[in-house]
Amino acid sequence: MTTRQRSGLAFLAILIPVLAAGCGSGPQEDAWRKDPDASLFANRCSHCHSASRPLGERRSAAAWQATVQRMRGKDPNWISAEEANRIAAFLARHRASVNPQ
Repeated sequence: MTTRQRSGLAFLAILIPVLAAGCGSGPQEDAWRKDPDASLFANRCSHCHSASRPLGERRSAAAWQATVQRMRGKDPNWISAEEANRIAAFLARHRASVNPQ
């Protein structure tokens, strides 16, 4: 296992409880834990900055897509187009704005 993989796993071990705490308890907490894209988000986005940065934001699905595409433009070899779409969808599912526009 590479250092990057170990870092991603360690970060994910911290990320899931933090995300769950932000959602409260019950069905929403289970959604965070079971989302298959949580680890992709943790691994790819923490490469350049802490995950708390996007997790502290609430945006519409379109705004998340634009943000992830902008980040992908900085290093397109790190995040594939398919991964970018999955990350944006993950953020839209769990960090959507209350009143998306």
